[in-house]
Amino acid sequence: MKKIDPLSLETFNSHITCKPDRLIFVPSLIASIKAMYGENHRHYHTLFHLTDCLEKVLRILKIDYSQGYLARQNVYAALFFHDAVYIPGFPENEVLSAKLARSCLTKLGVNENYICDIERYILATRHDHAPEKEDEWLVTDIDLSSLAVPWEVFKGNAEKLAREHRAVCSRGEFIYGQKIFLKRFLARKIFGTYHFTKYEDLAKENIGRFMYVI
Repeated sequence: MKKIDPLSLETFNSHITCKPDRLIFVPSLIASIKAMYGENHRHYHTLFHLTDCLEKVLRILKIDYSQGYLARQNVYAALFFHDAVYIPGFPENEVLSAKLARSCLTKLGVNENYICDIERYILATRHDHAPEKEDEWLVTDIDLSSLAVPWEVFKGNAEKLAREHRAVCSRGEFIYGQKIFLKRFLARKIFGTYHFTKYEDLAKENIGRFMYVI
């Protein structure tokens, strides 16, 4: 079976409904987003992270569609833009990414209601509270799925995040702040969709280990 490129023009057009006369702008948008995720200061929030998120949502959309669920097209769009703006240590990255999504999708003629949903989903990736709606959960589940990986991968991801922040804080300061960020997930559920709830224990085990080992 041919592997689907989650960032191809065909995939984008299949999951984001643009006005026909605006499709000419899509190739340059995809190229711009790839360039943003390829910025030199990124080590975790890279094109690999974006591709991983989009591959997961494409698999889930296929599963849900086959089981009679409504296709969650806006989840693809939200993940496409969710880390487009990434300035280490800056608290408004998701806000700026949501604004960028609105600007780009408006130019493409995407339905306003869809854009509002996409903005909300992107803002949910701040992870400052548990999502309230199923599609928000799906976006945050996919974004946080890297918490439920083998310990060595988890630890490697933490080092990549520390490297991203080395221009704004020391490694020790980053680890301290990361522990504060992760601690919130020990007090509530991390995953909310049936696709990811089975990984809850592994994610919390990794977080607990991070608190005491690193």
